[in-house]
Amino acid sequence: MRLSISLLLLVSIGVAALPEGVAADQTSPTAAWESLVGKIQPGLTRASVETWLNEMDGGPQGTDSTRYVIEPDVIVEVPYDQTGGTWTSENRVSAPVRILRRSRSSL
Repeated sequence: MRLSISLLLLVSIGVAALPEGVAADQTSPTAAWESLVGKIQPGLTRASVETWLNEMDGGPQGTDSTRYVIEPDVIVEVPYDQTGGTWTSENRVSAPVRILRRSRSSL
């Protein structure tokens, strides 16, 4: 008991690290972006989507979809309708997000 308290104290002040297998559960980058993409559902406004995704990939963008970058090297394409006009914050997601798992340099 005393050993575990000492180890916990040392870890909390940054002097020691937890052994492998004992480390706290950390969300992987893959799980993080998949969770984010899962929140983007049809009907959500462009303004809402762009609070999470704010970097466009720089490639060609159509009027019916926008491609965004999620680090590391994941590009997603979000289809939008034309509610409120072309390229407005009122546009709504019109279909499921398409995931392109490639780096920007390979597009």
